[in-house]
Amino acid sequence: MWGAAIGGGFLTVFTAAIKLNIIGRHWAPFTEAFLAGTNYAVSFLLLQVFGLALATKQPAMTGAALADIIRRNRGGSRRSEITEFGACISRTQLAAALGNILAVSLGAVVFNLLWLRLFHASYVPPDQAEKVYLSLRPLASATAFDAALTGVLLWLAGLIGGWCENFAVYHRVPASIAQHPLRKTIGADRMQRIADWVDRNIGPWSTSISLGYLLGFTPVLGEFFGLPLDVRHVTLNTGMFAFAAARFGLSAFRQWWLYSAMVGIAVMFVLNLGVSFALASFVALRAYDVGHKERAALLRYAFRQMISSPLQFLFPIRAKQTAAVAPEEDVERPAPAA
Repeated sequence: MWGAAIGGGFLTVFTAAIKLNIIGRHWAPFTEAFLAGTNYAVSFLLLQVFGLALATKQPAMTGAALADIIRRNRGGSRRSEITEFGACISRTQLAAALGNILAVSLGAVVFNLLWLRLFHASYVPPDQAEKVYLSLRPLASATAFDAALTGVLLWLAGLIGGWCENFAVYHRVPASIAQHPLRKTIGADRMQRIADWVDRNIGPWSTSISLGYLLGFTPVLGEFFGLPLDVRHVTLNTGMFAFAAARFGLSAFRQWWLYSAMVGIAVMFVLNLGVSFALASFVALRAYDVGHKERAALLRYAFRQMISSPLQFLFPIRAKQTAAVAPEEDVERPAPAA
């Protein structure tokens, strides 16, 4: 995960640079949204192709994995499995976020130094740099709300990816591709390889493309309805902020906005991941009609685990099995046979 996250961070340097160039040219709203969305989508697809990681980006199978845990377990076993699944996501996403942030920050600084050497000016102009770092203040801007909104978009993209994958499986799209008459022209083996590729990638690719355009068009959609909506993704906005800070050099470390924006980036990570995972969990619990009582018991169990063994949410260690099986009244029993 660390290696994939560092690679993803370096790739995001170019995504952030292109995004800054797009918004700096003041295109028409639809054109700007389309270009920004395409930039995001292409970047996410390249991450997918090269096996790199982007922090908080929810895979299409997250909801399905949660639903499978809920289906196979009851009572205390269900709570233990869901909490362990949440801890696994937490620690891997923390590693992904740290790797992304370190790589994108370093990459943006190096990119700006090279740009300065070649063109004798920083990549980001002063007015745009000020707008970027002031927009990340956690209390004096809408960073928290926008980060939570981005968490919704991350979940929604994962849902779209899962739906596309289910559609392909239900309608036997890969099998149809393998049996297409075109195989008489290019060969049955080649058509089978294409079908296998579609089967493996339709979920991740549709997630990446939908997320790119959701991030690109949400601000413009908000503007259309008169709402000040924006997106705040921890890695993408860290890259844009690093470009803005790089123009000040080492003197940036003496500026209050640098540390204020760092707090904003931490808030982004928590809300991006927390909101997207909470929505996936809620949908999975609703899918199997888990009642309010069991949901409350699950939350209590998860909080007890976070307090008694917080390191399992940060590092890949095996938590001590200190929690007993849930009381008799909390265990959800299967419905009696008709």
